[in-house]
Amino acid sequence: MSRTRQQRMAPTVYWKKGDTAPAVSEQLLDGTGAPVVLSGASVRFHAWAEGGSAAEVDQPATITDAATGKVSYTPTAADTDTIGPYIVEWKVTFSGGAIERFPNSGNQKLIIGDSTP
Repeated sequence: MSRTRQQRMAPTVYWKKGDTAPAVSEQLLDGTGAPVVLSGASVRFHAWAEGGSAAEVDQPATITDAATGKVSYTPTAADTDTIGPYIVEWKVTFSGGAIERFPNSGNQKLIIGDSTP
């Protein structure tokens, strides 16, 4: 099935330096707004500094509901050790080997703030 390359914009995620919660959750949708079926797929959570070229976080995500395209990722302290704005994507590898990244139109934002008052 072919999907158009657009998706609703996911909300900005906010963590503070050193946070290991909350998990960030998302529902991956195709261009028609239908959930992407993730049965047999694997998903990775990627985050990189705005303007950067390499992912600073590249970790397996959890598929919480394959039929409705729901995924989540819980950060480690190492994931949140550098303050600043980041870009987030979910990289899906389907059972046949095809790869698609979400959101596939625009970028989801992540802000890691200072944990000191």
